[in-house]
Parts: sequence; structure tokens; C-alpha cells
Amino acid sequence: FYFFNYFTHTCQGITNLLLSLNRATAVLLPLHHRRIWSARFTLPCCFIFQFFLGLHFGERSIYIGSHLMHYPTGERLPIPANTPDVRAFWLETFITAISSCLFTTVLYSIVVWRFPIKRKPPRTKKEVVENRQALSLLCIAIVVMICE
Repeated sequence: FYFFNYFTHTCQGITNLLLSLNRATAVLLPLHHRRIWSARFTLPCCFIFQFFLGLHFGERSIYIGSHLMHYPTGERLPIPANTPDVRAFWLETFITAISSCLFTTVLYSIVVWRFPIKRKPPRTKKEVVENRQALSLLCIAIVVMICE
């Protein structure tokens, strides 16, 4: 249970981080974005990083000592034991989660700050529509990042 829980949540967090990095490079480095993300080893390296970090947290969670807590209603819930190893595991996962959230927040802050500077004044009606769509996509990305 703990293995799949931490493995999938870690992989999901790393996926969100890589997607935000991809979108940030599209806004901040539009001329180099395609070259960066279509390089031969970029996506395999991202997958390997994501997969092995998820495996690391999943593997560490296997050794969490736990016991079943019995509720008066008859339900049982696995509760981790309070040992130094478990506290170190919680600290490691907390630091990883907070650092990825802070990195994503800083990245999106830079994108939001640079987005109006990079945008050219619209000359045609089509450019006005494209600018509105780009701004709405940016707002959606920011809301998703905040929710994560």
C-alpha cells in the first residue's frame, strides 16, 4: 500500500514539475524550446529521473513499520510507527515536496513576470485572439500549479 502510494504521488509530482518546466521554456525560450525538448536524451532522462525517484520513495516506504489501528466501527487503518527512520522518511518526502513546489512557484512567477514583456502588441484581430488564448492558458496553468 505505502509503496504504490508514495511511488505514484512522487511520479505525479515530478511529472507536474517537468510539465511546468516545459511550459516555462516555451514562454521564456521560444527559439530554443523545441531544440531543448526534442533532444535525443531529454525525455528518456526525464522519465528515468521520475521513475527512479518514485522507486526510491516507494522502496523507502516499504520499511515503514506500521500497525493496524482498530476503530469501534470495525474498520482498520494502517498507522506508521513513530521511529527515527520513519521521521527521517517523512522529513525527506516533505523536503522534496516543498522544494519542488517552491521551484515550480518561482518558475511560474518568472513566466508571469516575463510573459507581458515577451508579448508583442497585437496588430491584427488574429493576434488579439492568440494573445487572449495565451493569457487564458497561462492563467489556467497558474491555477493548476497553485492547486497542486
